[in-house]
Amino acid sequence: MSETTTPQRPKNGALIRRFLPYMVKYRGVLASVMIGGLVGGFFAGITGVVRYSAGGAGIALLPCFIGENPMNVVYAILTMIIAFVVTFVCTYLFGFKESDDPLPDEEDFEDSETVAAAKPETSQNA
Repeated sequence: MSETTTPQRPKNGALIRRFLPYMVKYRGVLASVMIGGLVGGFFAGITGVVRYSAGGAGIALLPCFIGENPMNVVYAILTMIIAFVVTFVCTYLFGFKESDDPLPDEEDFEDSETVAAAKPETSQNA
């Protein structure tokens, strides 16, 4: 009969520190995306963009903005364009710099005790 151990839950945010480098490698890119979303959302709020049905985000779901006000779709398209352009410009200006040190890679966490505690132990039976 084989004895299996249950993996321990990561301590002190080890899971976040382990997967964050894969989600966002450069901090400037994350900030650029946030600024683009902020400016686009501000424009949508000022113009009163209304969404008439549920769904995700993106160009394919533009029909969600069709409703009583015909300008609503135009404002939704302008919001997407503004958010895209602002994000592109901010990323171009601030996103990638030679002096930017990317977030640590997975190898940097291999010696960490919290990451070692997060890895499940496996037993091999012959």
